Amino acid sequence: MKKETTMKKETRTGYMCYTDFLHELGEARGGTRIYNSKEDCLAHNSCINECGMVKVKISFDKIVLKGDGFKQSLLKLKQSKV
Repeated sequence: MKKETTMKKETRTGYMCYTDFLHELGEARGGTRIYNSKEDCLAHNSCINECGMVKVKISFDKIVLKGDGFKQSLLKLKQSKV
């Protein structure tokens, strides 16, 4: 049995269009954008004044597919936390 790589269960905050949250998150075939700041979300969504904006929390659960650059990405992530 393969040993699963463990990573810290981390939660991050993001911002997105409220309508996208209600109708697109988890359903959109092309995915849904979540921005790292309110300003970035507002700058990239002309609908925010009409739709509104929500703050969301994204939590890491587990790695389901390791890409070719997985080890390098993991190393960069660990280095950025130092």
